[in-house]
Amino acid sequence: GHPFSRHPVTGLDPRVAQCFAQSNGYEQDEYLLKVPGPLRLEPVRGWGITPQHRLLWEAIPFSRTDRPPRPSYFLDRLRPAPRRPVKAVVAGRYWMHNYFHFFNDFLGSLLLCEELGVPHEVPVVVPEGVERLSFFKYAVAHFGPLRRRPILFQGHEHLSVAETVWFPKVMPNRRALWDAVLDALELPLAETAGEVDLF
Repeated sequence: GHPFSRHPVTGLDPRVAQCFAQSNGYEQDEYLLKVPGPLRLEPVRGWGITPQHRLLWEAIPFSRTDRPPRPSYFLDRLRPAPRRPVKAVVAGRYWMHNYFHFFNDFLGSLLLCEELGVPHEVPVVVPEGVERLSFFKYAVAHFGPLRRRPILFQGHEHLSVAETVWFPKVMPNRRALWDAVLDALELPLAETAGEVDLF
């Protein structure tokens, strides 16, 4: 559905209003998709690719818009990327370097995995490089659903998943979601209102 389509955008900075007007029209839903292997996860956006070279649309958010670029079948045939075999994973590598999407989408999706019982021994896929980000380091140390799960860092190689891939998609931008994420992060409350740099 379009849960945010009726939110007003009047009275805002024009740049913010334009962004909200565009984003409010995106179709949103929530799911935990369990896909049996074999399946391939490409390293740029995290698309799921079947053995028949079909894209799994539920692999990443906003796949029904024109925002996420599609991987090129022809380039992959001309210059095949390295393959890395794994048994089972939770796919979670989209927009990890973005502060907002990390908390809203990534950590929110791990809460969904926790709620719906994805086994803790199944690793979550994240892109190489995020281990240097301060908010990622904090989450690894303090966010239970991430701390309890192995982390698989994906570089330029494709992941060839033999058994199962879980694709979590949380309904974003909700007060209840942010409350749950912040509670699980054990973040201290600011003593006064205002702008505070946490990371």
